[in-house]
Amino acid sequence: MKTTPQLPLLAVSFALAAIGGWFAAGQGDQPASAPELAPAKSADRKHPARSAREIPPEVAARLAPLRAAKATEEKLRAMTLLAQSLPVSDLAAWYEAGWIPRRETVESLQFYHITGQRWVAEDGEGMLRFHFAKDRARAADVSQDWGRLDPTAAFKFLDALKDPKDFALIAGPLSWGAAYGDPRQALARVLRCQTAAEIRAGGENGHLRNSGESEGMINVLARSAPDLLKQEAAGWPEKLRRRAMDEITRGLLAKDFAAGVAKLAGEADGLEQFLGATCWELNEKYAASVDKLPEGWLPALLNKSNKLAESDPDRWFAADYAGMGITEEKARGLRAAAARVLLYRSPERLPELLAADLDQRSRDYLIVTSLRQLYGTDPAKAAELRDQIGLSADMDGLWGKALAEAPSNGPPKYLDSPSQLGEITSWSRDDKDRAVVKMQAWDEGQIQQSLKAFETLPDGDRHSIAEMLSGLKGEPAPMPLRAEGIRYLITEQGDTGLKEDRNFRYFCEFAGKWGGDEPAAAARWVESLPTGEKRLWMVKNVAASWGSYNPQAAAKWVDSLGLKEQLQELGKRKSEE
Repeated sequence: MKTTPQLPLLAVSFALAAIGGWFAAGQGDQPASAPELAPAKSADRKHPARSAREIPPEVAARLAPLRAAKATEEKLRAMTLLAQSLPVSDLAAWYEAGWIPRRETVESLQFYHITGQRWVAEDGEGMLRFHFAKDRARAADVSQDWGRLDPTAAFKFLDALKDPKDFALIAGPLSWGAAYGDPRQALARVLRCQTAAEIRAGGENGHLRNSGESEGMINVLARSAPDLLKQEAAGWPEKLRRRAMDEITRGLLAKDFAAGVAKLAGEADGLEQFLGATCWELNEKYAASVDKLPEGWLPALLNKSNKLAESDPDRWFAADYAGMGITEEKARGLRAAAARVLLYRSPERLPELLAADLDQRSRDYLIVTSLRQLYGTDPAKAAELRDQIGLSADMDGLWGKALAEAPSNGPPKYLDSPSQLGEITSWSRDDKDRAVVKMQAWDEGQIQQSLKAFETLPDGDRHSIAEMLSGLKGEPAPMPLRAEGIRYLITEQGDTGLKEDRNFRYFCEFAGKWGGDEPAAAARWVESLPTGEKRLWMVKNVAASWGSYNPQAAAKWVDSLGLKEQLQELGKRKSEE
């Protein structure tokens, strides 16, 4: 039995959404002792109020001092003694029964803090199994604490998991905890994760199947053991080594920006390290120190990202970029980035900002953005500004687009029936978003009615509705409606301008998500798409997600399409780009 550590349970916060795409390596060869996990119940389960006769006598006896306490200090003392005295073997029963309800009170928090510390220290696997089965939302945090306290046992449990969804839930946080608890073991794990895992099916972005697990450890190690990480990373593959060095540099700059820059300035590849570490977390530090950077570093930073221009928009909108050796094309992008912030603060500045050297796409964006924002609060002023810049009042042009996207300034409109689908094209953006939220509650019959209504719309309206249904503009609709919207847009656009299509990545993400959630429906949708490269990419993404937990079924489906060679060629072309 391990000594109970004096650590706050769930000490490091963890965003579950970030690990949804992580998968276990080597799913085909699982040890016979792999854990069998019971189906999870809702994390928000409500414990019903229990009468005195429903509470077992031994539980009532333990609760008696707590119920007898009157003052707050007495209650807290009684709760602390209860939490410290309960046998760890009884905690699962107490947690499930809810004898101490989970509430945002000092007493409740104290109970779960103390018992959680004791449980994870004495029986981390038992605690994690319980949360997998009964309270999945907290399993990630439990795994992180267990990984910190006993990384060897925690990793053994992780490797034995059969279900990739279970693996995805805890791989990241458990690994992060282990990186704090035993940096050397975590370092060995990083390289193993990256070299043992195959490139993820559909990995057009170059991510590895276990990259989330290893990247999380690198993030922690860069802060907890940067010298050890730097030493070990020297022998890693270049891409992984560069990732580690960027994280080390981020940690250095976040701790003391000026000292970090001075240190980097003395190294041969200091500027390269500096640029590799750029991220949103350091934007404020960069903005406050731009005039103190070594010579040549500021132009390099501006060439890498437009974010700096957004931090001080007045300065960077009027900056002399030519004097810094920045190209005209890049200067236009920096001015546009600054102008977007300035217009958000004051849309009336549009004429002044349009006088600058901007490309046509940026000009159109600024016009629509400022008129849309102003129309939502004062339609008359928006019309006056439109006339001031000489813009046509044609509803098919930028003015019409601005009004369509403007917040509603009249009575809200509501979608009462699928037959109203065609009316939505003239609604404000707020009303459209409200309509899509209503669609999310539709049953199968209403969804089918809306699809039939969509087929009868004129082409112009169908394009607008397709963008709305797909989620490209505002809230996303239910999956079948999103699929129909995306299918229409792919059919309309074909494969022309594939690389320039800003929506293409969104389409791939949708295919991957639906392929993971409802592979049969996603497969039928893909089969209905027009032949071409976009369809191949949709196949690839559906198969990637489906194959992460049922590779045999996904492979059989791909084989049935007769596209195996084309998909291999697609992957080969992508790797050569």
